[in-house]
Amino acid sequence: MHEGAAVLWPDVEDLYTLMCLRAESGRSAFEREKQNPPLNPDLCEWPESYFTEDNWFDDWPAKPVAKVLALDPSKGSDAHRADYSAFISLAVDKQGVLYVQADIARRPTRQMVDDGVEIHRRFQPHIFGIEANQFQELLAPEFESAFLAQGILGVYPWLVHNDANKRARIRRLGPLLAAHRIRLPVG
Repeated sequence: MHEGAAVLWPDVEDLYTLMCLRAESGRSAFEREKQNPPLNPDLCEWPESYFTEDNWFDDWPAKPVAKVLALDPSKGSDAHRADYSAFISLAVDKQGVLYVQADIARRPTRQMVDDGVEIHRRFQPHIFGIEANQFQELLAPEFESAFLAQGILGVYPWLVHNDANKRARIRRLGPLLAAHRIRLPVG
């Protein structure tokens, strides 16, 4: 019980008292009153039990069976504004465990392309995909030109057209999380 615990005012409420309060009032009420988190755990998509120490990795698998880099450009209707974009690096080991790293930032288009080329150079994926549900497919030629300009040959972005509802796509991760088959980088 004491491992990793930090009590703010031990003279007023020691750890045992706090844990009894949590058991009596319920996790959600305790979290709101004592932890002050910005969310209600009862409204989370997945239970806390899906996330354990096994979910973290320091090093990528030495010999993955597949490596994928994907970009969700998330470009809004205002082309002058830098929106959030997400580069997802994914490696799958021989046991089917997925190692995932996200690089999420506000990027104008030019920076998105430059960052993507650099991430590709470091990660060296087998395939590179770009979500292309709207006008984002126009990014593919920009990436192809940037790869050629940097001397990276044979890289042709694969256009991904998502037709399933985003919430449904997110929920598909549940069984993988429940089986502890998704790993995220430490830190």
